[in-house]
Amino acid sequence: MKKFSLIIVCLLISQGIYARSVLNIKTKTMSVGGSIQMPLQFPKNGPTIIGLTIAPMFEYFLSRSFALTFAPSIEKPAFNAQSPLLYALALGGTYYMNLGGAIYPYIGALAGLGGQTGEKELHFELGIPLGILVALNSHVALKFGLPVTFYFHQSGYRGAHIPFGYIGVSAFF
Repeated sequence: MKKFSLIIVCLLISQGIYARSVLNIKTKTMSVGGSIQMPLQFPKNGPTIIGLTIAPMFEYFLSRSFALTFAPSIEKPAFNAQSPLLYALALGGTYYMNLGGAIYPYIGALAGLGGQTGEKELHFELGIPLGILVALNSHVALKFGLPVTFYFHQSGYRGAHIPFGYIGVSAFF
């Protein structure tokens, strides 16, 4: 009976979310949001690392579907005292697909520079955010996705960043 009740509650919630109004996105709309992530990194020469990232995001819509993106971030790649603090600043664009309801799939491209404490050299980052935006009302939405980031150093490819458990929040005004 508990499983049946849980299924009914989930169906009612999903129907309620889908029935809500669409996001109020038009030309010159701005969005402020961000995410807290637990990234899983696969360095070229080293063990897999689990950490914590805080990444605010600012967007400006040039049309109803396309936004310019400014995305700073700060990260602690591992939960230990020896782990450096990483920082990055990226610019790019995101394309949102309006499916006519409260769900907006999106894909984007980001490029930027990053570094870490104790190191003078910067690295290049190339990001591909992919996911869905779920409208809670006409001005607030949740983001679920897989924003993959590739890192490049002066000597070449450095590794990839794949944040499992990604969830973000965005406000549109």
